[in-house]
Amino acid sequence: MSTYSSYRLLIQLKSQSGTPWQADTLMGHLIWLVAHQEGAGGVKAFLDPFIKGQPPFVLSDGFPLGLLPRPVGLWTSKSAPDLDSYVKEKSRRKAEFIKFEQFEALRKNPEADIDPVSSPWIENETLHAAISRISNTTTGEAGTLFSTDSFTLNQEFWSENFPSISVYAYCTKDWGKKVEELFHELSQIGFGRDKSVGLGQFKFCSMEPCDFLPGNQDSNGFTSLSTYVPAVDDPTEGTWDVNVKYGKLGENAGGGNPFKKPLLQLKPGAVFYTGQNPRPFYGKVVKGLAPGFPEAVQICYCLAVPCRIRKA
Repeated sequence: MSTYSSYRLLIQLKSQSGTPWQADTLMGHLIWLVAHQEGAGGVKAFLDPFIKGQPPFVLSDGFPLGLLPRPVGLWTSKSAPDLDSYVKEKSRRKAEFIKFEQFEALRKNPEADIDPVSSPWIENETLHAAISRISNTTTGEAGTLFSTDSFTLNQEFWSENFPSISVYAYCTKDWGKKVEELFHELSQIGFGRDKSVGLGQFKFCSMEPCDFLPGNQDSNGFTSLSTYVPAVDDPTEGTWDVNVKYGKLGENAGGGNPFKKPLLQLKPGAVFYTGQNPRPFYGKVVKGLAPGFPEAVQICYCLAVPCRIRKA
């Protein structure tokens, strides 16, 4: 069996982002890089181990610097004796993130006291005027106006004057360097929607070892760091939140139909009981999502961090 190592990738956002930094979307961008560099043969060689259930690397979503997703159901908020306390605890229950050191404490001890962090992502709305293909102007009804959303981080999560995120990777020895090279190349292009008008620009700063994945003899479950789709034989006893992705094909693929079918995914922070020390990754490759490009696949594995689940 191949030897894996865990890494933390530091990314500085040089512009606002138009697309969430989700693991499967990142994987799609890396595959398109391989397609441009190595052609269809290179893509097939790249995808084969993923399709066979033996991914040479697995990525997390991108998280604000120093934060990780709050494991769903692993932590129980305090009781609220009065209205002020209730409002505070309600906010804590809805918070999406916790600090790295609190994540480490909570996954080893469900009784650990933590202070969840509200999302630091700041959303912005930009208005645009549609141009008529007939008159080549923006004149006409007010309905030609439309808006797009983009987002960035508040200044508490900046590094060297730039909003910064961390992506975690679990790679075989042979693939660590290749992953680093692919992220360097992706930084020259950008990530997600509207790269051509300046969104999704980033600097890939570093890829360093991050030894936080090993469990211990008390681990009996895992919490996911990725947006993913469980495989048929993956654990089912747990707690989670869901996300419906309405994806699109990249690089003008699809022969005029770039849209994918809706995909139901589990959000980062999903927690599952395994009864023993879990595997380092779960999930699967999803096929048949793109009618305009039937051979396209979605790599939906998750990076699984061992944790201790308190059973009733």
